[in-house]
Amino acid sequence: MKAFLRSLPPADSLSRTPQSLEREKDLVSAFLSQHVSLVQLFLSLDQATRSGDEERLRHVARVIHRCFTSPLGLDLLTDPLVLPNLIVGMKHQEEEVRKLTTKILKQNLQVGEKRVEGGGEEREEKRQALIRRLVQGGGGEGGEREGGERGGGGGGGGGAVAGAVSSSVANALIQGVADSSIAVGQFSADALLAMMRFPVSLPPFLPASSSSTSSFFSLYASNTTLLLSLLHQYASTDPKIVKDSTLRLRYADIIAQALSISDTTPSLHAFLTSSSTGPAAGLLFNLVEGDKTGGTEDVLIRFSALELLDGCVGTRNTAAYVLERGTVRTLVALATGSEGGREGGEPHPILGGTALRVLGGSYHTLLRDDGMSGREGGGEGGGGDEEIMLLLMSTVLRYSESRREGDRLAALQVLCCFARASREGLRRVLEDPVLLESWLDMRGGSVEMKTAQMHSLAKALEGGREGGREGGGHAPPEQTGRVQATERQPEVVGMEMEEGGREGGRGRVVSQEARALSDLRKLLFSRLGELNGSPSTMRFVLQQLQALPIPSLRHALYHLLVAVVGQEGGWGVRALFSTAGFREFLMSRTTEMDKIGKEWKYSLVEAIELETRGEGGGGREGGREGGVAVGMLGDEVIEELREFLKLGPFYAGRQAEVETTM
Repeated sequence: MKAFLRSLPPADSLSRTPQSLEREKDLVSAFLSQHVSLVQLFLSLDQATRSGDEERLRHVARVIHRCFTSPLGLDLLTDPLVLPNLIVGMKHQEEEVRKLTTKILKQNLQVGEKRVEGGGEEREEKRQALIRRLVQGGGGEGGEREGGERGGGGGGGGGAVAGAVSSSVANALIQGVADSSIAVGQFSADALLAMMRFPVSLPPFLPASSSSTSSFFSLYASNTTLLLSLLHQYASTDPKIVKDSTLRLRYADIIAQALSISDTTPSLHAFLTSSSTGPAAGLLFNLVEGDKTGGTEDVLIRFSALELLDGCVGTRNTAAYVLERGTVRTLVALATGSEGGREGGEPHPILGGTALRVLGGSYHTLLRDDGMSGREGGGEGGGGDEEIMLLLMSTVLRYSESRREGDRLAALQVLCCFARASREGLRRVLEDPVLLESWLDMRGGSVEMKTAQMHSLAKALEGGREGGREGGGHAPPEQTGRVQATERQPEVVGMEMEEGGREGGRGRVVSQEARALSDLRKLLFSRLGELNGSPSTMRFVLQQLQALPIPSLRHALYHLLVAVVGQEGGWGVRALFSTAGFREFLMSRTTEMDKIGKEWKYSLVEAIELETRGEGGGGREGGREGGVAVGMLGDEVIEELREFLKLGPFYAGRQAEVETTM
């Protein structure tokens, strides 16, 4: 076996070329056919653990691992004699053996893995066949008997479960999530998620026009539903897990991952939230809601559960379920300090800010997808959406005035969510002068707070899409944030709005909806200068860049400018180049001292140049024509931009070159 390991190519990804992988495949095949079988290797592994020979145990484990991580891995897993031994390994008394077997499954079940050995179509077909077998209990009863005799029952996280747990690999992984070893638990969870997760796109071996397309996705949905059903049954009935909120959190993590893909599969969401299944989503929501729902009083567990929920409320189905279930009331109570019927209390010092973020994320998703329209009531928690919305806005105001910076940062995040979600959300923020001031007033705050303010404003202007571009394009407003005549520079040409609903960018058609949204975004940008005592937002931003040496804040300001440049109608480009001194600042190679700062400036120049290209030149998605600022800048300026890009972000300039040669 030592000679076999020495003969194999290096296992690191950089060394795995197609040629080395083909050689590895041949070596593994020859070793298993001529020297020792996989079953004998597993027996040798068991003998090493029984005798306490740790060196031999590690050695055999290495050999098994290299066999399964070779290009033959999936073929080896389909051997009917191998799966029972894997089940034995996953329930083995030795932690190293359990880690080995669960890691093998995790690595071979990865979805969409970019492996260099090629044969992606064939590998995906084998992977799907393996998943079907694992989900449907392909381990065989022999594996269960062997596991009882040889595995010692150590670390499986088991105990008797209502309804005997079969010996399938899927069930062994489900039990492994609760393993005493954190590594085994993580490998088991990763393998389960790989079995549940949908492919990013239709596999290449299945033509888009194929009649089997729907059955392909139905198969994934049924596999996922079956796995979640087994997982929910085990986690909600096993006494060890029911009593241990830390173990329940591991299973809640898997439920959260399933919720995060539930928008793509209605049947999956229906299963997760159906009362007939528990619901399965209750594994997560009960921990969020506390011990009143059979959850937990442990603050740190609830905090972790809130973080999990925060990660999946970006899906419309999950955001709607937060309201329908009544969890929104728990979140409001945590954020306002009124949990348990207390009145006038302080927000929970640990859970309050996270609860506020989950609330903001939920309403952001529903506003973005128009999921609020036509809704009545507020789910089981009672009350209407408008009432909760107003309560949420008042809570955000309270957090924005808090002395704790963490609370103010949470308020910023929620404000950003509302502003970027939809025109209605942005309008609500703009209509509240106190909220707006707490968001955009940079006078007196810490560097971290100012940085967060600028990044959040940039994200709001982006609207959830790069550079703020959405749909068919957005027009600039006619009445707000005007550039003063004294600031207009000769390099800015063709600024006048064209007739017939076309603005900037030479002939770009702008819808009324887009015009209204762009108007609000420009107003939001203009308020930054007003709230910081400057007649012009761009003058304020440029002054900050010229005066402040703090890298993180400079990066945030560049982020803001990149977002402004992408605004439809070209009002962002107009604002930049109509500000005295901006062109000179942009072209200077001496303003940024750090690598990231130079890259941010380069990104800004790149964004401007992109938006000045003609039809098709900007590479815009959705068939949109050209850039938003076509014809706005003179040829001399455009040539400067292209020369800047040609020289790269780290070019120091001619003067630096002369000094170096001297």
